[in-house]
Amino acid sequence: MYKIDWTLEQLEIFVAAVEQGSFSAAGRKLSIAQSKVSNSVADLELILGLQLFSRAKKTPTPTPEGNKFYDNAKSILIKCERINTDMINISMGMENALTIAIEDGLPFGKIDLIFKEIAAKFPSLSLTIINAPHKEIIQGIINRNIELAITLSPSVFSEFIEQRHLDHVQQILITSKNHPIAQLHSPSTRDLSEYREIKLITDMDENKYSPSCWYLTNYFNVAGVVSLGIGWALVPETVFNWTVNENDGLVSIKKNNYKTTLPLEMKLLKRVDHIDGPVMRWLYEKFDAVFGGRDLN
Repeated sequence: MYKIDWTLEQLEIFVAAVEQGSFSAAGRKLSIAQSKVSNSVADLELILGLQLFSRAKKTPTPTPEGNKFYDNAKSILIKCERINTDMINISMGMENALTIAIEDGLPFGKIDLIFKEIAAKFPSLSLTIINAPHKEIIQGIINRNIELAITLSPSVFSEFIEQRHLDHVQQILITSKNHPIAQLHSPSTRDLSEYREIKLITDMDENKYSPSCWYLTNYFNVAGVVSLGIGWALVPETVFNWTVNENDGLVSIKKNNYKTTLPLEMKLLKRVDHIDGPVMRWLYEKFDAVFGGRDLN
């Protein structure tokens, strides 16, 4: 089996020589003498049995073999840096992976900005973001498959779950432009009761306006069915804004014409006994700064 005798220091010097364009510039970059750069490259060429730089000109330039070796050497150094960063983070108690669940209908604009900051602040973090129904999110937290969740559903009554208020999301009444409800200036509760209501399956046990209901798994499916003229629904205003262009004929009854039920409460959930590392603590502070949260337990 071929024995690898080169060192990480040799790879670092070689990569610097390629990227800086000369041995002298590589020496300045690494704060070492130019002679050490030259000797290190020569030793590496001897070990590999390849000419990595062409010395036909005053400034050495990488050969085709040198360019190929550069790609591999650069990849090795990046992986080593990641390993080093991960080990430092672990020694500091920092999480190396998190799973965050988001219930549909949330104001993704603000949440996306938080995720963008996570990517910059914790580059080695492995982050999984899932979208799931409320009951699956709760079970995932209890089973420790989900570390953090952002939901829109009613308060959670579980000894295992800590919940924190973030914000309110307004609900609006939506229907198809050809539906009888859309022809009414200000539909009453009695008007609504005469037509099919489309709801989330998680709201099956909640108050309903109509004796005739259909239940779907998420708000986007609700909006799609409503656009077909099958019924009406109460959905977060964000859902209507996202789907109105995709669902031709979908209209909303504005708040000044119709008083909805109370706004949906946006909450942050996690297990009560979850040991927070630096990432989780940063996330709580960031969500507080963006939404102004408070503990509900």
